[in-house]
Amino acid sequence: MGLGALIAGVFIVDTTSGFVALGAVYAAGMALTAGLYFSTGAVIPAGPAPAGPARSRPAPPWGDVAFIRVAVANAVLLTAALAVETGMPVFVLRELAMPSWTVGLLFAVNTAMLALLQLPVSRVLDLFRPAVVLALGGLSYTALHGALLLAGGADPGVRIALLVGGIAVYTLGELAVSQAALVMLTGLPPDRQKGSYLAFNQFFVGGATALSPLLATSLLTGMPSALWWALAGLSVLSAAVLLRGWRARTEADALS
Repeated sequence: MGLGALIAGVFIVDTTSGFVALGAVYAAGMALTAGLYFSTGAVIPAGPAPAGPARSRPAPPWGDVAFIRVAVANAVLLTAALAVETGMPVFVLRELAMPSWTVGLLFAVNTAMLALLQLPVSRVLDLFRPAVVLALGGLSYTALHGALLLAGGADPGVRIALLVGGIAVYTLGELAVSQAALVMLTGLPPDRQKGSYLAFNQFFVGGATALSPLLATSLLTGMPSALWWALAGLSVLSAAVLLRGWRARTEADALS
């Protein structure tokens, strides 16, 4: 993803023809991806049908409370993450009046950490329960929200330190959230219903993708600081939903 953003930046330097070239490269990439999927499907043989009586119609994914809880929490955290990408540059440049290179520095730290720490952090996180990892990862987003709120009254050097520290903790949270959400969203559905479950999850993902820019732009227009309070609230809410579900499931397993 970082490489894709870098390539896109190179293409759109010339805004007249760069966007056209970028669109053509994007279309070619999608065609190549489709070809790779088709070729993989042709190579891997289908497994034998399981023996036994005729299967009843599977239950719909919207009846699975545990899956919905994870899908909602993941969508809330996705909304918070996308709102950061939309709102942080505007807030840093307009409200904090910081140099333009500050935004590049923050995203550079984020991209470098995502690229370099994905594998080692994932190995460590595999040792813990995904629900707890997802909840704590979401809570760590609040480090950046707090840094942005505190930076307004700080000296320039302290501002930089606050924001870099905040984005570093936030990025570790991103790593935790992306791994734990993937593990849970693919691990909770029954094997033969993973496709329908993940398709159902796209409703939540689409809602988050649509709402996050609206949330960021509307709050930045009238109440800029309220954006970070709202995002911190979303992070805490998602953690509470996940930890409550994890505790209920742990108690049910103990009783059984």
